[in-house]
Amino acid sequence: MRKRAIACIVFLFLSAVVPAHGAAECSLADRFASPDNGGRLLALLASLLIPESLELRMDEPPDEAGNIRNLSAVVRGGRLTGFRVERLALESSFLELPPPASWRLGDAKSLAVRGALRTNTEIVLLEEDINAALAPYATEQYRLSVDLKPGGIRLRVNFTMGSAGFRSLAEVDAGLEIGQGGQLRLKTPRIVINGDDQTDAVEQELLKIQPFVDFAAFGLPPNLVEISVDEDSLRLSSRTPPKPVEGLLYRYDAPAVSSRPRIPYRAPRFSSELFRDGDIVFANGKGWRTKIVRLFDKSPRGYSHAGIVRLVGGLPYVVHASPELGRVGMQSMEDFLSFESVDFARVYRFTGDPAVAEAASLRAFEFCALEIPFDDRFDTGNREAMYCTELIWRAYKAAGVDLAKGNWEFARNPVVQGRVLMPYRLSRSPRLAEAFTME
Repeated sequence: MRKRAIACIVFLFLSAVVPAHGAAECSLADRFASPDNGGRLLALLASLLIPESLELRMDEPPDEAGNIRNLSAVVRGGRLTGFRVERLALESSFLELPPPASWRLGDAKSLAVRGALRTNTEIVLLEEDINAALAPYATEQYRLSVDLKPGGIRLRVNFTMGSAGFRSLAEVDAGLEIGQGGQLRLKTPRIVINGDDQTDAVEQELLKIQPFVDFAAFGLPPNLVEISVDEDSLRLSSRTPPKPVEGLLYRYDAPAVSSRPRIPYRAPRFSSELFRDGDIVFANGKGWRTKIVRLFDKSPRGYSHAGIVRLVGGLPYVVHASPELGRVGMQSMEDFLSFESVDFARVYRFTGDPAVAEAASLRAFEFCALEIPFDDRFDTGNREAMYCTELIWRAYKAAGVDLAKGNWEFARNPVVQGRVLMPYRLSRSPRLAEAFTME
């Protein structure tokens, strides 16, 4: 059992990657093609983590079965699911990787760790990088920022409500603790809204965004037990910090950003035979959009986003109202379900006449052509903008079916005022049936 747990830890470290949103040194492909398995492993990790620098030490290169007796790695400026980490270090003994012949440059799945005897880890995050990771989830209506302080953290959420533009400020002061499985949790939070202490009134709602950060979800090691915080950085580590092993040294230093070529991410192709026009994809995201949606979702296990399938040229695409795009857009299924965005997804299918689902799909495609703005106020009464489930509801309503009947919720909070259709509630429509799951 212990060996399996440590193997999982190492796998999470090695698979904590961003698929092709940065670039790697031109020589990576040449180094990966060399017969030296140590150099090949360095090139593979650099192609995945897109680091500013990477030091890899081993007592000897991996053998042809993928075994490494002692290994250590130090990554600086690596990108983990779009999240920059100042320092990420690992030390492991008797590591069992897949055979090097099965490794593929730019493919995280080819590093599925089979076993490890011992692993120590360390992570250092900077306040400025945490805020940079949160920035894409800001909208005209709300903005979240983080202020680290010795021993704890302050979260600031600025809200703008209503057509009059009334502004509200919510602040959460809390300590930080590491929970089971490498979860970073808020400890004894105090919530102040517009200067008034609202801890008792809001505490139950705040529990919905716990853990504050789940490092397992970011693909990071779950054996973190030590934590320290100062004004600029947050450090987490195993009980025994990692140290460099003696032996061979392999090093990668990123070139200037402007000279980095792109390495394509070979995402799996989803067969069009799996999908039909009008299918609805419900997804659970990894970022703060999920946290915000879950804050107001009463379901036991919900979804953070949804889109409707449209087959184009024999390939499945997803039409969705995207907060990142700021409008209704269309993406390939691979992009919609990319590794950095989604933990899992389920596809639901309309149980009635397929012609109705096809008509709804076409109507959603028309919304995309009109580039209707994303509704960051979640105001269902505003036909000039849409949020994700509203788009699906309106598309099927135009085809003659009300999927939201009996599934509306009424919310009154700093973000949502009035009737809203949450993704989980839409998935419970009696007119829909789960077709399959994509993990």
